[in-house]
Formats: sequence, structure tokens, C-alpha cells
Amino acid sequence: MDGVRYYVIPEPGRFARSGGAWLRLGDELSLLVGLDNDRQAVAEAVAAVEEYQPHLVHVFGAEHRYGLVAPLIQLPVVVWIQGTLDVYRHYFFGSMGLRERLRHPRVLWNYYRMVVGAARERKIYRACRYFIGRTGWDAAHQARLQPQGHYYAIQECMRPEFYEAVPWRREAALGSTLYTTTSGSLLKGTDVLVRAVALLRARYPDIRLRVAGVLERRNPVARRLFRLVRTLGLSGHIDFLGQLDSAHIVEELKQARMSVLSSFIENSPNSLAEAQLVGTPVVAAFAGGVQEMVTDGHTGFLYQAGDSSTLARQIARVLEDDDLAVRLASEARRVAQERHSRIRIVDDLIKAYAD
Repeated sequence: MDGVRYYVIPEPGRFARSGGAWLRLGDELSLLVGLDNDRQAVAEAVAAVEEYQPHLVHVFGAEHRYGLVAPLIQLPVVVWIQGTLDVYRHYFFGSMGLRERLRHPRVLWNYYRMVVGAARERKIYRACRYFIGRTGWDAAHQARLQPQGHYYAIQECMRPEFYEAVPWRREAALGSTLYTTTSGSLLKGTDVLVRAVALLRARYPDIRLRVAGVLERRNPVARRLFRLVRTLGLSGHIDFLGQLDSAHIVEELKQARMSVLSSFIENSPNSLAEAQLVGTPVVAAFAGGVQEMVTDGHTGFLYQAGDSSTLARQIARVLEDDDLAVRLASEARRVAQERHSRIRIVDDLIKAYAD
């Protein structure tokens, strides 16, 4: 790309899962014994900064190692907060009970990875002074983790397809179809949504849940979810779509009766913003920064994270009242278009850089 210089920095362990058994073993052993896997990547990042000589360094995500450059360079570093592992770790297991956790050593290992990542994140917060975030939730935790920090409230630009999409129309939505996104993480709470669908099936025989996102068959969380679908007799009511591009996500949102966010914890989820930009009615868990994106009863419905019964009730309210669904969708789209205004976001970012 003209005018852009790229520095490619290999990250030890970052892609170990696809690098063979010995590489995976080495990565995990080094994590277990506390070896510093960050040193090489951070050193190369510092070298790139010293060569390029920017006015400032912008790091995306306090959970990634590059915030560690802050005490090593003589430049301001601003960290754009994405998630906050120091909080997420407390919700890692979602609805999985203690006994079930003990049967899944891989899940326990991934939890340990998050704990180690959270410790590094706390170190980055202590080393940095400037932060960009999107919600009062992440502002509160920034103030806790770095009381001397300066916080800039700046929203995030979405992909063009969501701004340009023809708005959702009730007439185009297919029956009692729900749409959601997931991953191989218990944090996403997709099992809670599946249980809510089971509660609604007798009342809405045509109910259908369409799930976008990568779920690897070897992933224990994915296997647990597939098993739950079979146990509840929902195989004919749930479609796993795999990874979708922007255009296909827009089409799913336009055909869905509503979009559901079932996560146990989130900051400012893009999937929710995308649904609101398209104008699809939303039902979302009251978790993290979500309550700043959804005003209950005005731009969507909220429910207590992890509670499949209240989730089912909120879904039923949207399914039963077309006029209500249209009002929620229209107001959410209006608010989202303003919140994610690209002109305002660019202006706010330039002002933060100048400051």
C-alpha cells in the first residue's frame, strides 16, 4: 500500500497450534515454567520504532504484548482497550461447573493461559499512561488498573458493508429465526442461548437459531455445545454456519427475526454494533459495557447474563410483537449510526493524537 511501511514481527508461540507437536509442546512448557516469550517480539518492535521514528505508538489491545514497549522507548504510547483479561478471567468458565472443568484439562490449560495473559496485561497498564476506550465499563477498569492514566472515549469504525446495508425489514425476516455469533470460548454463553431455544421450541415450533463462527470439532467447548444440542433434541433447529464474511453476515441479519448476544462478559462487541447498524432487533446479556450499547426497552432488550429463562422471555417479547420489534430496530439503528459515525471517530482520534 502506498505510503505505508510494514514491519513483520514473528511472535514466539503465537501460531504454535499449527506448527507441529514439538513446537506446541515447547510453547506450553515455556508458558508453564514462566519463560519470557515476549522478549524477542518486544525487542523487534522497539527496533522498528527506533528505525521509523514515529511521533507516537498506538497499540491495539492491552492484552497483547506490544504495550510492553512503553518503558523502552522515549515516545508516548496510547493503548486502545479491546477486552480486559483481568476481568474476563473471572467469567472464563461461563456455565461450566467445577466437576465438569476437572474433566477437561485443555479447558483448564486455556484458563491458565488467560491468567498469565492477565498478569502481563496488568504490567502493561502500569507501564502506560494513555488509553482509548469505548465504554464507561472499560474506563472504570482502566482507572482501577492505572489510576494515573488518561482516558480518551473514542468509538470504533465498523466495516463498510454494515453502514451501507439496506435496513432490516420485518417483512423480510424469516419466521422465528435467531442469529448469533460464537467461538470456541465458554465466555460466549452460546449454551445459554441453546437452552433458551429449548424452552421456546414448544411455543414456537418453527424457531431456528443460526450460529456464525468457527467451532473446531477438536475443541472441547465446541464438542460440549454440539452434545448439548443433541441432548436437547435441537439438531433440526440449529444451524452452524462457520466463519462468514461481511456480506453474508449482513444477509443473515436481514433475514433474522432478531440478533442475540449471549456472552457472560463483553466490552463493546462488534457483533452487537453490526446488528444495530443493519437495524436488526437485538436481545443482549447485561454484561460489561453492553448496557451502554443497549437501552432496555428502547434499542433492544437486556437480560441477566447466564439466565436462559429470562433470555427466553425477552426473545418471546420480540417474536410476539411486530410493532415493538420495528420500534426497537429503528431506534437502535439511529443510535448506532450516530455512535459509529466515521467522520466523528476520525476527528476524535486525531484530537487524541494531537493531545
